Formats: sequence, structure tokens, C-alpha cells
Amino acid sequence: MLARLVASAVALGAAAATSDCSSCVERGDSVVKVITHGVWSNTFWTLFRAAAVQAAADPGVALDMELRETWDSDVMAAEIDGLARTCLGKCVAVVTLPDAAARAAVARATAAGVVVYGVNSGYPGAGLGLSGFVGANETEAGLAAAAAAYDAMGNAPAAARVAFVDHENGTNAGLLERFAGLARGVAARGGAATYAAYDGARGAARATTALVDVVADAAGTCAFDFVVGGGVDAAAPIVAALAYRGCSAATAVGHFDATEAAFDDVEGGVVAFAVSQQAWAQAYFATYLAAIHAFAGLPVGGGGDRSLFPTGPLVADAAALPTGRARECLDDSYATCAEDRGGTVMDGCACVNRSRVVVAGVVPGAATDGWWDLVADAAADAASASDLGVSLARGGVTRTEAGDFENASRATFELCGGPDPVDGLFVKLSSELLYNATRFCVERGVAVASFNSGFESGAFPVPGLLHHVGLPERETARDAAAHVLAAGGAARLYCVVEAADRDTPNMVARCAGVADAAGAAVAGFRFR
Repeated sequence: MLARLVASAVALGAAAATSDCSSCVERGDSVVKVITHGVWSNTFWTLFRAAAVQAAADPGVALDMELRETWDSDVMAAEIDGLARTCLGKCVAVVTLPDAAARAAVARATAAGVVVYGVNSGYPGAGLGLSGFVGANETEAGLAAAAAAYDAMGNAPAAARVAFVDHENGTNAGLLERFAGLARGVAARGGAATYAAYDGARGAARATTALVDVVADAAGTCAFDFVVGGGVDAAAPIVAALAYRGCSAATAVGHFDATEAAFDDVEGGVVAFAVSQQAWAQAYFATYLAAIHAFAGLPVGGGGDRSLFPTGPLVADAAALPTGRARECLDDSYATCAEDRGGTVMDGCACVNRSRVVVAGVVPGAATDGWWDLVADAAADAASASDLGVSLARGGVTRTEAGDFENASRATFELCGGPDPVDGLFVKLSSELLYNATRFCVERGVAVASFNSGFESGAFPVPGLLHHVGLPERETARDAAAHVLAAGGAARLYCVVEAADRDTPNMVARCAGVADAAGAAVAGFRFR
């Protein structure tokens, strides 16, 4: 996971920073304000907060965030309303959207001009004026849980009985969406889903007591074939209630969200699966995006679906458990070693020495183009902020002449081959040669993110590619051409590109976008 986020963060930094200004921006004056419905007693949210702290420390911005002792919808809405007074022009906000009151308050804040990113609950946050949203589609997560439950039951009865246990007592819209997805998935397989709720804030013992009469009737007959907890903190009370009623053998358990203990429970057979939305990734990515917006004034994404950054759902069952540091260091928020700026060493997990993580970049067609100087400078800046070495000992960002895909491909193979491959790679996918080289890197276990070119090309897919940072080329070109035509100044349109780039995926997509908008008004392509 560390390498995954590092690769994405470096690519994002490349899109956001400039070489002329990076030295003059006082990043410590930039503030990210995080408002969530998370409470200190919930392990999901303590992990979330630790990741946000690290994400703010990496680029050097200030973070204003605290978790709650208890969550009150009205109190949270009032805090969001206060952003117009305390944050407008002074900070960028990251906010969860657990209910209608929070959504309404966010809409008021953005209407007043506050920059707000959504995170975790409330996906996708449409119509609220958000600058982006980081999280998982909760309905899809519910559907994934239904599929995982039936896989776990094996020869399930035709009318399998599945319960969903909401440990937040119906107050969180995200959990209700999880149940809706679960119920739909169960019904599609011929079963029936039942909703049950309790107040998890009252403690695990009271939760178990509340669930005893849910999982079995007065005669001791087990009521369900499978029980799904709405979150990781619902798992233990469910397991305890089933054991008390003697239903442990008859009823299997799964739940949403994940911690190290949850992975241990899956491995030990206590629960069948955990559906993860990656709390650490959510918090880190949302805070990092907000930090870029705060210190550089640059939103990442173009609004709507372009600004959705999914972090799940991911099903962790016995056949698909995280391994190594991705599992062992989750609860410690991938603690960085003391010599790393902003890092904290925690018990139980070997710290990560980030300076030993090496990320490289390959950019064909860029050796003489000044635009790519910004990319190289921004990559180095993002790496420095995270205490990484962006392959500085191997030449930094590898750049070749326009159309020189052979050398770019060779450089990619060399970075990933041999006994000491790089840990991460960001690459401009502009030819079949580079797709082949990138596939090789992924097969070697290198974390790879693409950027700039290759967003819409399905001709040379790269299974296992982590992320792409860039524009939807065809859609962007279509919009640009439509603006030209609407201005009334063009009777015919040409798509003019460098001859060396005429067959690259991004240029093909751009010219296709011009044709989409112009139709008969397109005179053809010109290459210079």
C-alpha cells in the first residue's frame, strides 16, 4: 500500500507543482481542516486520523483535526457551517457526509466559497459543490459483501437468511447504503436480508446483549445463515452473541472495514471476510489532495466523475488477505522511522525508512520540451516532501526525444529488471513498446502508476496498473472544439499534432474528440 500511494502521490505532485514557485510558497501557512463523524473509541477512525496527520506532514502543511468522544449530527453540521467564517480563503476542508444535515451544511459552505473535499461517507457527494471525493461506493460494497457471503456459505440454501447489523443505530447514511447493496445482492441470489441496529457507543457488552435476541429466537433456533456487521467494531459483539446462543456453527460472520485484528480473524476463521474501504488510503489521499489545493491553489480533477477517487471496496477473505507490511503495519499507520520528517515509531511494527524507497519516472517525447521540466521538478519536490529518493542515483526522471519509444522502453525494463528493481514507477504510456515494458514491471512486483498519456487507450491494457493521473483526452478535446465552434469563428477545424506523436494514444484520442464535436466541420488532421 505504501508504494501504491507513493506512486500516486508523486504523479499528483507532478501535476500540481511548478519549479519557479516551489521555493517561495510558505507551505506551513496552508491549512487543511478535517471534519468527520469519527469517534476516538473506533479503531477505524484512529487509523484514519493517523494517516491524515502523516499526509499533512509530508508536504509540510498544517492540519486542524480532532476526533469526537461522541457524534452529534447537529454539532457536526454547526462545525461545517462555521467553515464560511473560519476557513474561507484561509484553509481547504475535508469533510465526511454521514447524513442529510452534513450534506446540507457542506452545500452551504461551498456556496459561500469554501473549498471542500468529501471523504469516506456520502459517496459520491454529487450536487454539493465538492472539489473532489475520496472513498468507496457503499452500495457496491454491499453488493460485494453479498457475493462474498454466498461464496463463504458454499452450498447456500435457496432462501438464505442474511442479517445486516448497523452498529451506528441508523444514524450513518453510508451504512444504510451498505445494507441496501447487501439486500439487493442477496435478493438477486434468492435470499432475504434483514436489518438490525444497536448503539455501538454504549460498549461491546451492551451490544452483545442487544444482539442475543436478534441472532436466535426464544427457543434457541438460529435465525440466520450469515450475519454481516456494518463495521469492524460490530464483529466482536456479533461473534459473542452467536456463541452465547450456540449458533456459531450454524451462522457465519463477515463485516465491513478492516484492521490488523480483522485480518487475523479472517485468517483464523472467526469471520469469513472483511470488506475494506482502506481507511488509511482514504485519509491520506483526501488530505494530500486538499494540501495541494491549499498551498498551490490547484484542484486535482475537473469536477463530477473526474474528481472521484475510489479506495474500495476490496474484499479480504482467506484467499485474498494482505501480506507483509500492508497487513502487519496497518494499525500503526505504516509508521515512518524517526529520521524521516513527520514520522512516528510505534510498537509492534517495523518502521518504514522512506529514504530507502525508490520511485522512478519515464517520459518519452520530452527531452526538448520545457513543459516536462515542470514534471521533473515537481516529481523531485513530491519525493523530497515524502523523504523518498526518486531514482536520483539513476538519473531522476528518464526523458527521451519525441518518438523515441525504444529507448524509453529500454529504460523502463532496466529500472524494473535486475536484482535491485525500483519500488515504484510513474510512466507516460504513449506506445505499445511502453505498455509491454510496463507490464513487465507490474509482473516484477513494482508499483506502477501512469500519467499524462494512455488514459483512454484500451488497445494495450496493463493488468495491475495502480492508477492513472491525467485528462480524459477525448472528452477534453471534444469540449475544446465545441467552444471554438460555439464562438462562431471556425468553418473548418484541423487537429494539428507533431508528426512524431501522430500515433500516440493521447493524440489519437484528442483528434477523435475534435471529430466528435465538429462532425462534418472537420477538414482532417495535419501533422507538422
